[in-house]
Amino acid sequence: MPLTVDGVDGAAQALRTIKQMRQGYTPNLAVAGIVRSNVPRDRDLRAINREMDGQLFERTDQSLGPWADLVLGDPLPATGVDPDADEPVRYLVRHYAIREEARYACVPITAAPGREARMLAAAYGDILDLLIKQRG
Repeated sequence: MPLTVDGVDGAAQALRTIKQMRQGYTPNLAVAGIVRSNVPRDRDLRAINREMDGQLFERTDQSLGPWADLVLGDPLPATGVDPDADEPVRYLVRHYAIREEARYACVPITAAPGREARMLAAAYGDILDLLIKQRG
């Protein structure tokens, strides 16, 4: 979900849908996690992006519990990049123009050429690896 008001609202709607699905034919449906996607690069992050990220970690759902337990990765640093951090925040997907280019060309991101396509595919691969480890 993008770090915007629309993204946070979209996550809330998705979680409501999951709760409804659990009441019907799929009672064992589980939430794998909330993935933050289309996140601007650090130099392009704005206060609204940081505010929306913070809201993700502060929200609580009556039946699903704290969203902080669902959001993959750590919160974004309050200001800029933390120079003392051992590694950058993981398990979020940065905004890359190749996403729109691949969508427009009707090709999978993994078939798109270039560095951005490889970085985007690697970000999604990291998330899948994390989910597999959590289930394993």
